[in-house]
Amino acid sequence: MDKTTRQPDYIGHRKRLKQRFKKSPDSFHDYELLELILGYGLPRKDTKPIAKELLKRFGSLKEAFFAPQEQLKEISGISDGLVLFFQAIKELIKRIELQSLAQKTSITHPKDVFDHLKNSIGMLQKEAFYILLLNTKNKIISLDKVCDGTVDRVNLYPREIIEIIIKKKAVNVILIHNHPGGEPQPSKEDIEITKRLKNIFKEIDVHVLDHIIITPNSYFSFRENNLF
Repeated sequence: MDKTTRQPDYIGHRKRLKQRFKKSPDSFHDYELLELILGYGLPRKDTKPIAKELLKRFGSLKEAFFAPQEQLKEISGISDGLVLFFQAIKELIKRIELQSLAQKTSITHPKDVFDHLKNSIGMLQKEAFYILLLNTKNKIISLDKVCDGTVDRVNLYPREIIEIIIKKKAVNVILIHNHPGGEPQPSKEDIEITKRLKNIFKEIDVHVLDHIIITPNSYFSFRENNLF
């Protein structure tokens, strides 16, 4: 082949990488898996150095994919298109987790909720408040977002929550929200809003079973910690 038409070295490397993955995906290092995935978002670039830099900067695959857009763009080689590609993967992971939780027959332990939502609600960059609606046998009816907030607060409107509960005929509710800072311990405001909602829902014969605060790596259950 003429030197002027010689393919970049990473083209052959990427082909070999794909062949290896087909044979033994479990043998891949994290940077190799990330490198392979990045190749679909950056088909005309050598993605190995980008993959290694992402892991060096953020520490893990999970943290890299869920990193804020602004921080991703600080990495050399990260384009707006790749940021969008990451967003699509994040949304896919979130929906898989939410659908997986919704398909559970019932909730028996707070950790069930955490395990299904740590990579979706737990990885959000701002606070958001959800309600998990259950029937009399604690079977899941739906998971509904009530509101978004800033980094450290949410604005709740009990009337809107009650409308959702009545519409879906729920009798039991689990309150769920995230702490973007990574510390699951409840604030004074968290405790106050929990008491307030419990009292409001009691008036319509709806029971708050728990309030679970989720972060990427841990959770706090009000019931487990005797705050109910």
